Amino acid sequence: MNACKPIDTPTNRNKFNGLRTEPLTTAGLTGDRWVGIPWVADGHSFAGCSCWGLVRLYYREVLDVSLPDVHHVDQMAGRWFSVKTAIPGDVLLFHTADGPHVGLAIGGPDMLHVDKCEYSRIERFTGLKWARRLRKIYRHKA
Repeated sequence: MNACKPIDTPTNRNKFNGLRTEPLTTAGLTGDRWVGIPWVADGHSFAGCSCWGLVRLYYREVLDVSLPDVHHVDQMAGRWFSVKTAIPGDVLLFHTADGPHVGLAIGGPDMLHVDKCEYSRIERFTGLKWARRLRKIYRHKA
């Protein structure tokens, strides 16, 4: 069950439409479809998803790879390998005060991700907020 205040209002949803979406095409994604997906605990669809659910959705829709329902990429030994530099499609593992968090590298310093009680959006994983929290970059062996 979501422990968030209701976030699905036209005002809240529209504030994410102004984010730049051009890096999405480098990751095989198309436009606004991926920006503005509401956070839903354990969700993995365009109707709502968790951070790992967003990664699962990308792999299923774009790469035709089905990922298991695990809480984060560290639980998937053997299918992922650690790399030093991210390319589109890589999974970025962060440690936050709330625990592990994942984002999807979409090109350059940008990632697509969704935080608890927020909407999916593009942010720089090299910026002050995320760079110090980045623990590993994973690439799938697909």
